[in-house]
Amino acid sequence: MAGLGPWLGANRGLVLDLVVTAFNLILSEPARRLLALAFEGTASDAPVRPLLLIGVLVAMFLLPACAATLKRWHTHRRLAAAAAAEGRSYDGLHLGCFFNPIFYFVLTLVIGSAIAATVMPLVAGPRAADDTGPFIFGIALVLTGSVLQNFVVFRYFSPPARPPRSPLLRSRASDLIGDLCIYLNMLLFQVIWIVVVSAPFGPPTGIEDVFGRIFFISFAAMLLYLPPRILYLAEDAGRRGTYVTLLLANASMIFRLLTGTG
Repeated sequence: MAGLGPWLGANRGLVLDLVVTAFNLILSEPARRLLALAFEGTASDAPVRPLLLIGVLVAMFLLPACAATLKRWHTHRRLAAAAAAEGRSYDGLHLGCFFNPIFYFVLTLVIGSAIAATVMPLVAGPRAADDTGPFIFGIALVLTGSVLQNFVVFRYFSPPARPPRSPLLRSRASDLIGDLCIYLNMLLFQVIWIVVVSAPFGPPTGIEDVFGRIFFISFAAMLLYLPPRILYLAEDAGRRGTYVTLLLANASMIFRLLTGTG
């Protein structure tokens, strides 16, 4: 047990993938039923729906930024110590194509805009079709949130020049709370995945349909799995086992979409 802590600290992304795998295998069906109950209701509880969606939208912008802020100093201190132990110099996390700020910005903007487009008609009510003000306001908020989140998240990848002034950010608790933010954010994205695969997909009708679904799955995975995984993925993208656990985490969703059993 003594060696479990360091192993978990060095393999947080792998653990997250395994947790998501277990969630999709065990809890996806109960989660789907809870979603159905949350959105069935009557007119008297209709205000709960936009509030729920707004809460999800706000959380999806705040949680990654909080995680990046809380974990930045701890992550770089740990990686610098590991590099020093191996006799290497350390100058930060070197990012690949999936970590391009523009790519990440577009992903968060697409997801946020989709949720805002769903929320604003519920907030505005019957006048939504004639009044574009609420929709424009919602998109403006999403755009602002995407810019701010993009800045904070990508600041995480460069080593801090000095230890943070806040005792909280230097404490072990901030690293753990940051991990919790990542897990909660991933859970929210998995709920969206559940909504996607709950759509009525029938069995594939031919090879073209199979390839079309593979393209859709790849696109959806980039939208719904890479953004909440990005802070961990920056560390373990070069590990061979990473891509196995990434595939494993999405395996049940892939199966449902390819077989039409969603």
